[in-house]
Amino acid sequence: LEGSKDGLVDLLAAENGGLGLMASNSHYGRPQNMLGFGRAVNMGDGWETARNPKRPPVFKVNAEGMMELPGFDWCILQLGTAGNPTELEIDTL
Repeated sequence: LEGSKDGLVDLLAAENGGLGLMASNSHYGRPQNMLGFGRAVNMGDGWETARNPKRPPVFKVNAEGMMELPGFDWCILQLGTAGNPTELEIDTL
């Protein structure tokens, strides 16, 4: 498995066997696209979902501090190998 300088291994990276199994919306791209190496060329190179026409201009936050979303997108990803995740990084840039 490919590791980084700090000894961590990206268990979800495609190069380590990670898979994008399914998603709520694959209109503009597959969830597998999120697992590739490096930065996407543009937004369309990743997992871009169709726009929700009912999306409010400002999201509300409930008493628990969670955003209240009128519908949401999701994906199921499979780790490339067994491991004990110690960190989780979600990069939305």
